[in-house]
Amino acid sequence: MSGVDPKRVTELVVREGRRLGFHRLGVVSAGPSPRYADFLAWLARGHAGEMQYLARSPDLEARAHPRGVLPTVRSVVVGALSYAGAPDRDTANERGARGHIARYARGDDYHHVLKRKLYALSESLGAAFGADIACRPCVDT
Repeated sequence: MSGVDPKRVTELVVREGRRLGFHRLGVVSAGPSPRYADFLAWLARGHAGEMQYLARSPDLEARAHPRGVLPTVRSVVVGALSYAGAPDRDTANERGARGHIARYARGDDYHHVLKRKLYALSESLGAAFGADIACRPCVDT
């Protein structure tokens, strides 16, 4: 894909991403995480709670730079979906206790939804450019 205009690629990413249902999209150059030290300090203060997997290797080191998840990375596509359209749902258990279900938990698992959409975006871009796109969809990484 050498000689491809980056602006054209970004426009195609946004157009195809919108077609696939993303609400926000962007393309950035791959580089080290500017907030990795803050993340490590956050972990050290115990703010991960029960999410101890956040501090495990090799995932911990992979969060320092996108190369940790895809060694050949040059650009990162960032996509977002809004929960705004999720219907309100209340629930009650067998004892009659009621609760409100958070919007992110009302539909299909967002990890799976986002990954499917990111893989579809990669396939669409590959078809548009006549080349395979090296990708590693990540959600909450």
